[in-house]
Amino acid sequence: MDDIIIKNDELKQIINEQITQSRRDSLVKKINEWEEQSIIKIREVANNTRKQLSNAFGEHMNEIKKSSASLTEELRKARNDRNFVDTDLKRWIEMLDKLKKDSIVLLTIDVTQDNAPNSFISKIIINGIDVTSKDVFNQTAGSIRIEDYGQVIAHDQMNDHGTARSKNEYSSAQHRFRFKIEHLHTDKWIFFGIVSRDAPMQPLSYSTPTIYGWGGNNSVYLNGVDQTHSGGYKSDLEINDIIELMIDCDRRTIRWTNQRTKNTHTLDVDTNKCRFPWQLSVGLYYLGDRVRILS
Repeated sequence: MDDIIIKNDELKQIINEQITQSRRDSLVKKINEWEEQSIIKIREVANNTRKQLSNAFGEHMNEIKKSSASLTEELRKARNDRNFVDTDLKRWIEMLDKLKKDSIVLLTIDVTQDNAPNSFISKIIINGIDVTSKDVFNQTAGSIRIEDYGQVIAHDQMNDHGTARSKNEYSSAQHRFRFKIEHLHTDKWIFFGIVSRDAPMQPLSYSTPTIYGWGGNNSVYLNGVDQTHSGGYKSDLEINDIIELMIDCDRRTIRWTNQRTKNTHTLDVDTNKCRFPWQLSVGLYYLGDRVRILS
């Protein structure tokens, strides 16, 4: 009987109003903290999206103004000098058509929401923007030199591995890059991909931990591990090929496209292995090979 009374008293203590109120307040505090942290993250995304939209409009308008001013000056000079031929007229008409199309692009830009079925909050997306990003090479390891103010890397010694990384870093949004292969050895070995900024530089680019991308010999690298032919990838490279690399930080994917063959391949990036921020990584092996990053 005494044991029952003691247990009853313990139960009363547990459900004591003061203790219950304290516990409830503690849980409410956790909810409030979650709310505040969520609002902060949403505001960060909104601010980044606003900045991306503003930059896109600003850069696009600047390019149009620059091209228009250049064309105006060229036309003025040609008229004053009375020195032009039919091919000049054709080129000027083509330039005007391009300026018109570029101006219309601004009217196609829209902001939408990605209402994914498993998402608690929809993602906001800017559609219609050319997301080509501008970057340059500024770090190398091994037999590579940087030329043309960071736009070109060239293999300048005996056949051996060398790698170059970009100046900029990427942690959010989408970024599209284009590379032109200006010289290519007959064995056709080049690597295009990304690497975590914190990974140490080393000449053998593709074996670097955190590396993801595509190389010669039909090789696909995930976290520095070769997965040859993964996804049906074939390294069908030729001189003057333009390779497009799309980095989607939000979806944690990268996409490789050969614009000549139209072949496209996508890799999911494990951010536990390749942590943000990411940088571009391009590797060369053969003497004389050259790659240009296009603006």
